[in-house]
Amino acid sequence: MASTSNIIPSPAETCHIRDLPNELLCHIFDYLDASKPSDFGLDDEPTFAVTDSNTANLKSISQVTKAWRSLVIPTLFRHARLVVSDPETKRPLLNDHIAPFLAFATRNSLRKYITSFVLLVRDKKIAHLTNGEYRLSGFASVWDTIFKVIDPSELLVVAHPASLGPLAACNVYLSDAWNFDCPCHYLRLRRPAMPVGSPAAKAANFVNDQADFGREDLDQMMDDLTVDKASPNAAGLEISLAAGDANVQEHDAEPWELTRAKSSPLFDIRPWTSFLLNEGSFIRAYATYEFWLRQAPSILSDLVGAEQAEHKSFISPTISDMSYIGIFPMERHFRSLTDNLPRLDKLFVQLVPRNDILNQASKMVQVEAEDLWMERNSCYASVVRQLFNSPSRGNYKHLQVFESGDAADRDAWLMAVEYIKRAGKGWEIASEGVFVREGTKYVDGENEEASELDNTAFQRSLIRWSWAGTRRLPVSAFTMYEQPFGPII
Repeated sequence: MASTSNIIPSPAETCHIRDLPNELLCHIFDYLDASKPSDFGLDDEPTFAVTDSNTANLKSISQVTKAWRSLVIPTLFRHARLVVSDPETKRPLLNDHIAPFLAFATRNSLRKYITSFVLLVRDKKIAHLTNGEYRLSGFASVWDTIFKVIDPSELLVVAHPASLGPLAACNVYLSDAWNFDCPCHYLRLRRPAMPVGSPAAKAANFVNDQADFGREDLDQMMDDLTVDKASPNAAGLEISLAAGDANVQEHDAEPWELTRAKSSPLFDIRPWTSFLLNEGSFIRAYATYEFWLRQAPSILSDLVGAEQAEHKSFISPTISDMSYIGIFPMERHFRSLTDNLPRLDKLFVQLVPRNDILNQASKMVQVEAEDLWMERNSCYASVVRQLFNSPSRGNYKHLQVFESGDAADRDAWLMAVEYIKRAGKGWEIASEGVFVREGTKYVDGENEEASELDNTAFQRSLIRWSWAGTRRLPVSAFTMYEQPFGPII
């Protein structure tokens, strides 16, 4: 009997990939998808390269044939990015930058596919009109236009603080900016993605279908941003948003001296539930005289309403989870957050870099490393004091979880362990660097109530206090915690 192992299939039996049904092709192409680059590195020093990737499988597929391009577009643009470059000559307004992207998204009906959106702004003077005048208002209509065309559940803004300020409707102090090495900051907002088939998703799909704008609708929206349509800015000045128009009343106010906005359209545009702010490195400022008096270029102070007692936080009440990341911020700056904490369920803080930045000579020129660690200790002490206040002050009575991305000082941790043991039942050591309240769990924002506790430490809502392990720090934080914990016998 002849062997069949050497039989070559006839051409009629060969199936070319282009002959596969679209459903099977889509399934194959999905395996070539990868996580978006910004899923990694948001806790490192901010860089404009955060969205760069060496993997472009889907983009390559989209260039093979028009048919394949139509198949991969929903996946290819699931995570969209818009880059606002720094113009070499004429500076167009932001709406001129976003118009081509919005036109493309409208033409390809991407609203129902885009789940995350990155606005990467390299232009430091995005808030300036063509005559160089600074404006804080006018960006509400920009966000409104963007979210009429797309509806992502995650938004990441990468921008210099001079640009991030007006985008978030926050005043930013820039006089000391030259002391800081901060090319950009990260601001990320998230909300839960709606499960497919849920009533909320069906309602959203109906809205999305109604929002499949035509080109004429988009043109009209862009006209609303660019026609000579004067509107008062936060300082009560009449400005025109028309490109090339400069009908602005003269004034001498610096950007941080403008009247504060009433709210932040960026935070109000959707019911966000999670917020991350990464302000990068403060190290270079430590090389200056009286570094502790330097004021960082940051939205944080205005965002939480720290400047004046009557100022309210711009952070929307739907946000329950906040992450703050900075590389050795000064205590004076960090306390604008700890003294004005928004109402949160969870607060994550990371103040020490995870890379080898402290071993880079170029970063540490004329910087005393001891100063960095002392400020780090002071920052954490300001949090611990608030957690131990009795009675609890402000929104700390609502905080359920405090988590640090840094290792705890070994000496301070051992002292805390002794204190917890002495305080009696109610708390237990889950692992090195982690305290949890007995009988409680905190999983994805859900708090299982604890039984009646006898000790008075950590009363209110706190059920978890955690660090990323422990280590002996170059400058011990032990002495800073003697008062909150009481004397150790």
